Amino acid sequence: MIQIAEHLFRPSEIGVVDRVERDAAGPVRRISCCGLVRPAWMGGSPRERIDLLAATLLVSTDPIPLSIRPGRRLWARARRLVRELRPEGAAFRLELDAVHPWEEDRDPTEILWSVSAWGETLAVDVPGTAPAPFCFELTARDSLETPALSNGTRTIRWMGAMAAGDRLELDGAARTARLNGIPADALLVGDWPQAGPGNTTLRFEDDVDGSHCADIRIQWRNRWW
Repeated sequence: MIQIAEHLFRPSEIGVVDRVERDAAGPVRRISCCGLVRPAWMGGSPRERIDLLAATLLVSTDPIPLSIRPGRRLWARARRLVRELRPEGAAFRLELDAVHPWEEDRDPTEILWSVSAWGETLAVDVPGTAPAPFCFELTARDSLETPALSNGTRTIRWMGAMAAGDRLELDGAARTARLNGIPADALLVGDWPQAGPGNTTLRFEDDVDGSHCADIRIQWRNRWW
């Protein structure tokens, strides 16, 4: 199924052209959707379905999710929508510009990692073809100071202390930190590790005199050019 915001279309109803063009600002990913919605036994009429799609595009000031491949999505803004009523149904042509040149998995990949030593590493298989930000949730099993996570070239460190049971959320997509739900960005230093493309090795560090004991939930969405 092709999904434009919350609107679903069967592959038999719509054709998609996905291409990269260049304008004055640089490369732009442009998507053209051409469709013909025919009458069906169930659901709204072809005109109603296209009118609902147009209404969504008109009221949305933010990018809309667009899924043109199974399990993936990208974010795009509508550039033009042309509608035409025909005897066989409602035809339309929708042109969109992607916010980013990559698309990403709809559902995040998640790994649980229990660390108990300074410098412990974890090999992560990343099938995507574009780098993606990691998100980490650290729960301290004992006291921790200045916990850090690295992918070998980028290291993000939180320059604070955690007691047993504290939860530190490091959101690489939003580039924020929260300790027990309270914003703690001011203590962040370094750069955010990225997932892939390809195999990625994560490394955990904290103060050398700390406990080195934490349970880490790792999440990311694979990205594809």
